[in-house]
Amino acid sequence: MFCLHNFALRNKSKALNLRRYISVLYLTGDKAKENYVPLVPYMDFQKRLDDLSLLKENTKRRGLNVDLESLKTKYEHYLHLQNEKANLEQAREEISKKMKKIDKDSDNQAIDELKTNGIALRNALKTIKESIYPVEEDFIQQFLHLPNELHKKCPQGNEEALIYRNSLPPQDSSPELSHLKRTDLIHYQDRDSYYLLDDAAQFELDCTHLCRDLFVRNDFVSMTNPDFTRKVLMEANLTPSDRYQGVYEEDQRHHLNSAFLTGGGSFESFLGHLAKLFVYPSVLPLRMVSSGRQYNSKEGIPSEMGLYSAIQSNSVQTLVASSSLEEADRQMDEILNLAVDFYKGLGLHFKIVFVKPSALTPSESLRASIQVYSPAYSKYMEVGSVSHYLDFVSQRILFNTKDKKETKFLHLVGGPIVQSSILIAAMIENQVPLSVPQNCKQKTQVEVFKSLFD
Repeated sequence: MFCLHNFALRNKSKALNLRRYISVLYLTGDKAKENYVPLVPYMDFQKRLDDLSLLKENTKRRGLNVDLESLKTKYEHYLHLQNEKANLEQAREEISKKMKKIDKDSDNQAIDELKTNGIALRNALKTIKESIYPVEEDFIQQFLHLPNELHKKCPQGNEEALIYRNSLPPQDSSPELSHLKRTDLIHYQDRDSYYLLDDAAQFELDCTHLCRDLFVRNDFVSMTNPDFTRKVLMEANLTPSDRYQGVYEEDQRHHLNSAFLTGGGSFESFLGHLAKLFVYPSVLPLRMVSSGRQYNSKEGIPSEMGLYSAIQSNSVQTLVASSSLEEADRQMDEILNLAVDFYKGLGLHFKIVFVKPSALTPSESLRASIQVYSPAYSKYMEVGSVSHYLDFVSQRILFNTKDKKETKFLHLVGGPIVQSSILIAAMIENQVPLSVPQNCKQKTQVEVFKSLFD
């Protein structure tokens, strides 16, 4: 079984290594005249910048170097220019009202004065609009790169927090236990290309199908997501462009909002369904699951680590939208409970931890990492995860509902429950049979995380 489809991406002349020069998520008025604006994110400047001490603590815990004082100064300058613009617009409106009320037989001098003042205000307004664009772009681009708030359950220190462990890791650890030694099951060329053979190939299909079916039987809606994601959605999730492969398109209308190969089993692949979407409160929580490819650059993982470093894997991705933080917490519990069901059924040692703040992506508020042990490398590998995004991403893609006529942005939780390549590598090294036991096919749902957020 060949487990990597690079198709047109094999042609390096047609692959773009795209860097961001212009944001697609927010275009200023001068650029919006020439480029299509797919969406405009909701931004509450006052709420985020009022308490700089809280924001400083957030960026410090994440290990980010952000000049927040400079950002606050840019905001004040931007606000000052906006107020000046508003005053000029109000003055023009007042002159317009006077011109409508003035009698045509009135003094010509008074009419000429109003016209002269109107022209002067129009020119001043044009000048200040042009001066605002670079200030607006500089400030808002820096504002949009601020990370999400940290969840109250995020570890305080710089260490991960263990929340569940199933059995203990094996005592034996040796490079000789590497899954790459099993050439009867794996033909590994490099991190881009590998084949799974016999039991490994069959298990890859079985484990993803059964994991998805486990969630469907527990009231998740099965989705089919696209393999490609537009840049505007990548920016909405603060996903760096170099994490996924850019795709060449001959249609120049998309030269800014280009496509990336993310796979239908990625978090970003869900966002196209949700962007600018309004849902009725009666359908919440909205629980979705999708299985498909997941592509990742796996930066920092040596190619010699075999399937642990493979840039493609089959994945089962979950996503739940909730109207409140409390409900989102409960939904994260439920996803983790089902994940425990699945991994316990495989008979493999695993643990679940809350990762340290510095390991979070900027859009994540909290992440529960599902990890399996590699005896060959004497370390734990993340085989799945469940992330809490609060309403951060929803604000940026305008995913909302109504509560008593008030617009509310939805809280998102979810993540890849299993990545087949890592799971197969760990099972081979731990000498666990590559088969799915019958108890994985039953609806059990042990409530390990019933009070996780209490």
